[in-house]
Amino acid sequence: MKIEDEMRFYQSLGFLLQAGLPLMNALEKTGVQSMLRGIQEGRSLAEVLNQHACHLSCVQMIRIGEQSGQLTSALIEASEELQELIKNQTEMKRALQYPCFVLALAISILAGMLYWVVPSFASMFTQFNAELPKPTQVLLTVSENIQSYGLWVLLSFTVIFLSARTLLVRHRGCQQFWDYLLVRLPVIGPLLGHYLCQTWAQQLARLLRSGMSLPLALLEIAQYSNHWVVHDACLGIHSQLSLGHSLAHAVQRTHLGRLLRPSLVQLIEVAEASSQLDSVLLMIGQEEKRQWSHSITQLNKNLEPALILFLGMILVMMISALYLPIFEMGHLF
Repeated sequence: MKIEDEMRFYQSLGFLLQAGLPLMNALEKTGVQSMLRGIQEGRSLAEVLNQHACHLSCVQMIRIGEQSGQLTSALIEASEELQELIKNQTEMKRALQYPCFVLALAISILAGMLYWVVPSFASMFTQFNAELPKPTQVLLTVSENIQSYGLWVLLSFTVIFLSARTLLVRHRGCQQFWDYLLVRLPVIGPLLGHYLCQTWAQQLARLLRSGMSLPLALLEIAQYSNHWVVHDACLGIHSQLSLGHSLAHAVQRTHLGRLLRPSLVQLIEVAEASSQLDSVLLMIGQEEKRQWSHSITQLNKNLEPALILFLGMILVMMISALYLPIFEMGHLF
């Protein structure tokens, strides 16, 4: 199910239940017959949604709503969460759209010049009967290799990409390696870290407010998390809590503690002492969300000029390498 369709389904079903319709009648109104059959077979709405590959955090939210008798509010809250997720994805795409276009343009221009433009200069340079400058020699060698092996290199990268994608889908170890690698990368890592901390804090606060104990809430998040950093962190925190450590101390001993700022971990410690953990976790989630939006804005501001500068440097270097022999021949005559 697409995220937009899922959001509209939660919204429509929530409004129908809010209007007083029973669940079965409301599902008939939405027109999703496969879900209606699942409910008729005796399964819960959360189980049916999970089979339709819906977002795990929303399924988790609806499961809690079914157990606590607050399904209507859970559906509306799930639709609002997906609306926020769609907004975040749109902001991310908007921030990366222009830099990706510039990068693709740079690669296309570079490949075109190496494949078509440089060889025409190479035939002219052979008439000079003189040793070419080193930058020109390097450029001609690269151009020859691209003409000879460019197609094979492209096919190799395609095979590597498809193989890596298959491994990420099917192999648990590769998924763990990839998830941990992404949070360590210079630019992507901080962005992903803010998002993971925001999601973890908000989900934990929601579960605690529903009346679930802290250890069970951590196990619930670990079970339905779609990122290995959060999954392993929740299990690690649960293990530390069973040894008698505080939540703040347990968080610091996991990878999640490296992603959260020390001041936010201190807030968790204060919240435990004052029995305001759910409220403080919501506050932390909002702060991480603000930091995520700020990082997206800064990335958009810094990445565009950096890529334009990179494109300019590549073109200047190539043009210099091509015309340097001509300039030297001009000095000789």
